[in-house]
Amino acid sequence: MDEMKHQIRIKNNFKIFLIGNIGAGKSLIAKWISQFSRYPIYSIDTIRIAVADGTVAGEYDAYSQFLRYIQNDGHCVLEFSGVGIHKHAVRYALKFSKNPYVIIYITSPPEQCLKKIHNTSHFDKIPYPFSIPVEKLIIRNDYELKQDKIDQFWMIDSIPHLILNFDNSRILTPDELLSNLKNRFFEEIWKEIIQFEHKLIKNYST
Repeated sequence: MDEMKHQIRIKNNFKIFLIGNIGAGKSLIAKWISQFSRYPIYSIDTIRIAVADGTVAGEYDAYSQFLRYIQNDGHCVLEFSGVGIHKHAVRYALKFSKNPYVIIYITSPPEQCLKKIHNTSHFDKIPYPFSIPVEKLIIRNDYELKQDKIDQFWMIDSIPHLILNFDNSRILTPDELLSNLKNRFFEEIWKEIIQFEHKLIKNYST
């Protein structure tokens, strides 16, 4: 497949959000999308490592930086869980920016998320401010993500948007994900993003 044909060329400030549970595979998918689309990537966990210290204040510092990336001009890929109290600030920043956006839900069963975090040391490096065990947090996040889908939390009618789902429950390891991601992502997600892009181009050219 000629990947160059699928590069997004829209001139507007286009944002792609990856939302999902801890250990659902957001970071790996976000990195691939960033490399493919040539969009910069901003992950809340990367920002946590850079500026947070595991305190509540540090968490607000991290999200303050994350919100700036949402409101700034320019294309980008943004990755975070999409749950918790800060999701309301993220939604408001997105609404305030008036930039077209795509939300991609990365879905993965809680037991698979738990298996992933137990098999990697990456999560030990992130200064989370959570006071509850990560196992309970994953269960809570799973419930909140499902409820937000039902409530259509990320739909902002005043802004052009596209909300998609990417099922990552069939793939268990990073190697399997990388070897299968391109075909699955093109078939399930990317062609819909391209159609959304074309619609935006048409709207902004009239």
